Amino acid sequence: MENKLSFTKRIKEEICNNINTISEERKRAILSAFVRNVGTFKIIDKSFIIILKTDSSKIAKYLYKLIHDLYNISPKFRYEMSKKFKERTFYVLKIDCKDVNVLKDLRINIFDENVDPYFFENEDRIYGYICGMFLSTGSCNDPSSSNYHLEMAFNEPVVAVAVQNLINNLELGFNMRLIKRRSKVVLYLKKSDLISNFLVLIGAVETCLEFENTRVERDFANIDNRLLNLDGANYQKTTANAQKQIAIINALLSVIDIETIDNEKLRALIEIRLENEEASFKELSTLMTEKLGYPVSKSNITHLFEKIKNLTIHYTGGLPDGY
Repeated sequence: MENKLSFTKRIKEEICNNINTISEERKRAILSAFVRNVGTFKIIDKSFIIILKTDSSKIAKYLYKLIHDLYNISPKFRYEMSKKFKERTFYVLKIDCKDVNVLKDLRINIFDENVDPYFFENEDRIYGYICGMFLSTGSCNDPSSSNYHLEMAFNEPVVAVAVQNLINNLELGFNMRLIKRRSKVVLYLKKSDLISNFLVLIGAVETCLEFENTRVERDFANIDNRLLNLDGANYQKTTANAQKQIAIINALLSVIDIETIDNEKLRALIEIRLENEEASFKELSTLMTEKLGYPVSKSNITHLFEKIKNLTIHYTGGLPDGY
């Protein structure tokens, strides 16, 4: 199997790589969203502890740096192994709040699920908060897959609704939908252009360009496939119609000689059709024009076949079986 990062991981790693280019306000919003969505809280030796857990070493380092940049403290760091379904490594950060009230600065009240309005006040905070939520439990299908899908999962419905309103009120046309999935509440997007806009919003510009390039290539491939299918269907239709025309012509020629037909065009069309059993009306038109020395249109071909059909009915009393 090819050792390649998933598309979701590439998005999140790009976000992590941008840590030195974002403001302190955005850092605080990202960290607050991450803690709000997946953080757990304990009291150990009368000290309040925040525990953050991720399966990405890159995100763990990112969170460590956010905490150090904002509060000049160094969280304790450890590994955990999980063998549920398959063996995975988790990275755990433990933030001791005995010297700095991190939760207060992040505007998180563990007894109140509501998101603090502080994070709705300007674009930097809004975009940072959305980014932190995606970083915590977001995912996005690879654009080369059979469908486009980006989502974020939440433990608390109140938080999910708050983030949904935050995103949908941006006047960017996101209209994120909300569904319940087992114990989670999930916000999702399925339109490719909105997913691109969302990636730019959270700072994953390079991954957005990759998404767009893959999407364009895939859409062109789908167009090619549709054209091939259309060509195949048209060919089958042309072939079936040609066989009916040939059956009528053979039925007519079984009772009369072609030379007894006065109409020059009818005689020419009969001869050309019998010589070119798979030709389309356009091709018949071209061959007729070359044979007769004057233009014969596709509509003219249609009228000529109607005359041949009527002649066949006149001379044989009907049309061949299966017509």
